Amino acid sequence: MAGIFQDWSTPERRQGDARLPLIPNEIYNKIFIYFEPESRRHPAPAKELMSLALVCRYFHFVTLPMRFGAIHIRPTFTYDQLIWENAYTNFFCSICSADPLGLWLAGHVQELSIDSCLYPVVPNVELRPLLTLTSLYAGALPKLRNVQTFRLRCLPISKQFIGKMAHLSCLDLRDCNFERTMTGADLRALASRVALKSLSLFFPYLLHGDHIEPLPSGVSMLDLIPLASNLVELRTNSWEFVHCLVSAAVVPPLEVLEIVSVPDLRELHQLICRTGATLVDLTLSRVRWPEHLVLDPRSFSQVKYTLPPNLRRLTCPSHLSYLFTGHHSLEKITFAGTMEEATYDFLEEEDFELSGNVTLLMQQRNQSLRTLEFLPYAFVMDRSSPELENWNSNMMHWFPNLEQLDIFITTGDEHEIEELQNVFKSFIKTWGRQDTLRFLRFSCLWEDDASELVRADPWFQNSIRELKVLESYFPNLVFVSFAKVILFSKNLV
Repeated sequence: MAGIFQDWSTPERRQGDARLPLIPNEIYNKIFIYFEPESRRHPAPAKELMSLALVCRYFHFVTLPMRFGAIHIRPTFTYDQLIWENAYTNFFCSICSADPLGLWLAGHVQELSIDSCLYPVVPNVELRPLLTLTSLYAGALPKLRNVQTFRLRCLPISKQFIGKMAHLSCLDLRDCNFERTMTGADLRALASRVALKSLSLFFPYLLHGDHIEPLPSGVSMLDLIPLASNLVELRTNSWEFVHCLVSAAVVPPLEVLEIVSVPDLRELHQLICRTGATLVDLTLSRVRWPEHLVLDPRSFSQVKYTLPPNLRRLTCPSHLSYLFTGHHSLEKITFAGTMEEATYDFLEEEDFELSGNVTLLMQQRNQSLRTLEFLPYAFVMDRSSPELENWNSNMMHWFPNLEQLDIFITTGDEHEIEELQNVFKSFIKTWGRQDTLRFLRFSCLWEDDASELVRADPWFQNSIRELKVLESYFPNLVFVSFAKVILFSKNLV
């Protein structure tokens, strides 16, 4: 933004022949910053930016680079005209024809996303026009010299797409196959030109089964490893890629790691250990339970995995909390994702219960934890046992700084209102007083059904909404919801 102010002087202001004082640059800066993606939850709509560009020449040359800084292409098929359309076709044509304005705007593109996810599922549609469009995009890429983030979805990865890229820091490939003309040499050449900080590799799955489609004969997973040498963020559904990374001589200093499909927790732990103290965000899904470990909480002490010392955010299936142990500094835990089907018999709600076997949560005080999401309701069910005497109504001891709590309820495909009331009462009895708690949510597997019951129930509407039940337990609450129903919400300044 500062560079644009230096290149272009602000507009002169006149009233007749008399000059008026100039508007300070700080005022213009405040206007334009409002429309920058970093200052808003979402990028400004194209229509707003184009309207802003029509104010004057100064606004025009400040706004257009913002308009074309991030380009998201998603060709759509119109059945009435039987053609593929995209708003950026003319822009890319101007780049390929060396139009001066098109080339000037091309230099401002920093983020490019091409998403053709519709074409595999549109029946009886001629694909050749779509492939012509993608050839147009690929032909323009060499002139998009400042692209740093490139995302591709549901399109073949070709030499045209990756052959000229030199400034990439983020590469995101989802549901993309490599063209058969691609070779390992092409991928190694790409790795020699770029220094990726973020890489997402999500390969398409076979039509029937949970295995990803095989790579073409000229490409192996080892050819992709050089792309990972400088990574800070890695997301993938390929365990073969993870296996090759674990076997590599050097493991990048990862800060963010997401793996969808973890057949070997032991090997995953090796990768985590090799990243050293850099890992801060870990997401796991489709995890296979250790084959030699009996599905009995009393036997879980046989296998334990420590977490990195600086890990701050963990997202994983809830039952992995039986296997993670040791001191940690987690600030947010989200119990999401699935286990492999072989473990489904173990994933009954009543199996996950408040006990010393849940070492991730109950081995030590969770001093750093601020957010706990989708905690299974079974963990806070009202139970009576000698082991729980020192824990019931004393959760603040284990979570002394907890601010956000989300309880996840799975009780079958139909809810009874008495059952939902008991969930709430049981939770309060098990949890006890929590002075730090500010946000309390109860999520349900069958949200719509539960929401209707809660809205119609006088107990929820009166007792909870007026905080008669909650104020003595959670004095600093500002938000309470059950299913999709907001029961209490304070206006936050």
